[in-house]
Amino acid sequence: MGAGYAYTVNSVIGAGFLSVPWAFQRAGWLLSLCMQTLFLAVGWLLSNQLLEITSRVEALKQSEEQGMPISPISLPQVLRHGLTLRPEQPSLLPCPAPVLSDTRQYDLSDIVKLLMGSYWSLIYLTCISLFLAGTLAAYINIFGTAFGSNLPLLDYCDYREEYISQKCWYQYWVYLTLFLVLMVYFTCKEFSEQIWMQLVMTCMRVVVMSSIIVTCLLSIIGQYNMTNDREYRAASPDLQNWRTIGETFPIFLFAGIYQTQYPGILSAIRKEKTVLKSTLSLVTATLLLFYSCMGLAAAFAIPNLPSNVSLAFQHYSAGQREQPDWAKGLGILVMLFPAIDVISIFPIIGHAISDNVMSLLYGEDREGLHHRQPKAYYGLRIACILPSFVYAFLQVQFGDIVANSGLFCFYLTFFMIPLLHIAGKKLVPVPSSYDVKRNPVSLSALISILSVPLLAFNLYTLFS
Repeated sequence: MGAGYAYTVNSVIGAGFLSVPWAFQRAGWLLSLCMQTLFLAVGWLLSNQLLEITSRVEALKQSEEQGMPISPISLPQVLRHGLTLRPEQPSLLPCPAPVLSDTRQYDLSDIVKLLMGSYWSLIYLTCISLFLAGTLAAYINIFGTAFGSNLPLLDYCDYREEYISQKCWYQYWVYLTLFLVLMVYFTCKEFSEQIWMQLVMTCMRVVVMSSIIVTCLLSIIGQYNMTNDREYRAASPDLQNWRTIGETFPIFLFAGIYQTQYPGILSAIRKEKTVLKSTLSLVTATLLLFYSCMGLAAAFAIPNLPSNVSLAFQHYSAGQREQPDWAKGLGILVMLFPAIDVISIFPIIGHAISDNVMSLLYGEDREGLHHRQPKAYYGLRIACILPSFVYAFLQVQFGDIVANSGLFCFYLTFFMIPLLHIAGKKLVPVPSSYDVKRNPVSLSALISILSVPLLAFNLYTLFS
């Protein structure tokens, strides 16, 4: 359970948690709290649906190996089946019992292809690649701005400002080049070689988030500024600010989305039902606790929050005129740890992108590809992370990267996973030990349908 919890937490608490306090302050603390809770609850439901979907896809694959043809279900059939309370006549009988395989890995593009056909699989692969590329760009940005702010090579830089000098851009690019070299190496490493690092980084992530929460609460209680000894100036976020929802709405999605990487994580952990479901619940509780506490504490303690909250600790002094050594050390920890931590997160996302591409080009047998064509295997691993570096080289503002990436969450999770859940129940109409209880297929259809106007509203408010 520990490895599964560490991998899952590390895949979600990466870049996302750094922008949550800014979103709390911009959108209003009450509206933000409601949105964060809602999205994490729906995310927990979608994760459990994904376990059920994967078990049914394994049953489909076993049926195919036994000589039974598989016919994907069309989108109109999925919606019609989902909106009727009476299930339709099963289209595939008899079926093996749905289970999770210990030997086969199904990426989401594989699952979409088996359940809904090649057309939807290609669309999904395109969108998931763009989303995960944006995620990687956010991690690259964290590394470049953190080291560029704290270890100056050409100039002392503050990447919170809208105007960035040419020297600071050059400095940012130097650190991004260093990160590129590191990531080419680590992306070629397998998950089995990274378990110890993932566990250590999970513990450190808890320490950093707790440090942010505690220092902000002490600032509020002690009525002192975080970075100077001047007269205390408290931040006063609104209850709600609907005008900013276009730029903050995707951030709450981005901060709680890990379902797109979960199939890859699932391949590296035990498949016991109790362990998997307990892990998902514990991950959701962890995210809700830390995101809510950190978002509220920082939004009330730090006026004019930067979009990357760690940048607010660059001159942390605990309200004193001269920066004490312990405050300087804490500031460096908060500033640099996210940059170091992305070294452990980046390969998880990089594998998710390249695994989906490998599935499209070579099928499910990635282990065979690894041994038969190692140049193609490692070449795809590396090629799939390069577009993110191109984007990060051109964009230094962290909030813009996260907001743009978060838009894809609608299609990848809120729209497609419920539809796949319905399709799986339609094609494999037998009970699964991973079934989501008290969740009729009509609920899945409702989530998918509601995601469309939500996406349209978010796009309108973002660009209006």
